[in-house]
Amino acid sequence: MTNEESEPTLEVPARDRDIYHRIIVLALPTVAYNIIEMGLGLTDLFMVRSFGPAATAALGLNRQITFLFEAMILAVSVGVVTLISQSLAQNDSEKVERTVAQSLLIVTALASILGIAGYLLSPALLRLIQASPETAFFAVDYLKIYCISLLFLGINAVGAAILRAAKNPWLPLKIAIAMAVLNVPLNYAFIHGMFGIVGLGVKGAAVGTLIVRVLGSLVFLASLFFGHRSTPLVPSRMTRLDSTVIRQILAVGLPIAFAGLLRNAARIVFIAIVGFSTLGVSIHAAVGLGLQIRLIGVLPALAFQVALATLVGDAIGRGKLDEAEEIGRRGVYLLGVVMFVLCGCIFLFSAPIADGFIVDPKGAELGARVLRWFAFGQFFSTLAIAAQGALSGAGDTRPVARITFLSQWLILVPLTYILLVPLEMDPNGPLIAWTIAPILTFTLIFQRFLSGKWKARLEHS
Repeated sequence: MTNEESEPTLEVPARDRDIYHRIIVLALPTVAYNIIEMGLGLTDLFMVRSFGPAATAALGLNRQITFLFEAMILAVSVGVVTLISQSLAQNDSEKVERTVAQSLLIVTALASILGIAGYLLSPALLRLIQASPETAFFAVDYLKIYCISLLFLGINAVGAAILRAAKNPWLPLKIAIAMAVLNVPLNYAFIHGMFGIVGLGVKGAAVGTLIVRVLGSLVFLASLFFGHRSTPLVPSRMTRLDSTVIRQILAVGLPIAFAGLLRNAARIVFIAIVGFSTLGVSIHAAVGLGLQIRLIGVLPALAFQVALATLVGDAIGRGKLDEAEEIGRRGVYLLGVVMFVLCGCIFLFSAPIADGFIVDPKGAELGARVLRWFAFGQFFSTLAIAAQGALSGAGDTRPVARITFLSQWLILVPLTYILLVPLEMDPNGPLIAWTIAPILTFTLIFQRFLSGKWKARLEHS
């Protein structure tokens, strides 16, 4: 045996390098886009901290309610990415035009319904999650204004998804940067008063966000109508409903929407159960911070989800099923490396992070503990998000809903209650339950993708 044959090598095979390169090229701009979104949320938290722990808790708790709505809107985006990426790979321009038009009609209807329902049910939703009177004082008006902005959020989300499915993630990023540059000073002005604007307190953050989302939706629509040849917005295709395209979008998106509904509803119940804690507003502020900081992991994972859905869909559209499987596997492995570093940093620097957002020393200490538990669970949660993207690109999303029901409603919710109330494990009990659920979710979703059942379905379709 020669030395060349016996010596191990760390060189990555050319095929793997190509896969990693394609994933990174698509994911990086979306990671930046999502980090901007996360940064705006954290900036709002920092801006309202002067109003006390109840204001911090108000934004954190509201985030769980708004996630419930946003998950359903983003599910439409998942169906859009799958359908457009496959249609582009097949050079079916007519199908692309129909998908663009119908996706905007669907999201407009869905976001309008959610916005109206959220506006009317805001007080009831906050009571459901055991918001204290002090927290609800800040939270109700913020949530109502935020719900008005859901229509424009929906247009922005689907517009960005259309562009990413066409492998143009840079344009959504440029639009997001412009929106952020405008959003930060507007939110500050409406919160504290500036530029002749009367400060509105916590709800001012929602007012600034509403204005920026309206402007952003106009830019996305103009971009599709005037400047994007591969995925154009053709108004004539919006004059009637296309049942075939709508059914195909919803076949992929509805299970994801249902999974998002199950997941976020379970988290609302989780927060409500945490309300039984003897720690009061402090635990809600700590959990609220944890839910914001976990976006450091969630948002990059969502970028990988979109990249994998796009690339898996593209490979399937070209008839390359083995390549689609390899892209899904490699994408999850690559994200695992990234998240090991990110979650490790959150774990190690949990104390200074908590000190930066929670004024009360005891509350900050509790916040640091929550962040450490969340960081561990978040590693597996983000991998589950990426694996879900691979399944979405393959159009195999029904198992995701079943797995989510199992992990969230048969594990997370009952285990949280048992550990906190009968066993009096306060606050570690809920944090243990929060960690176990994503481990199960990732294991089952990734196993489903690796099983290749989606390939068998496509081969026989």
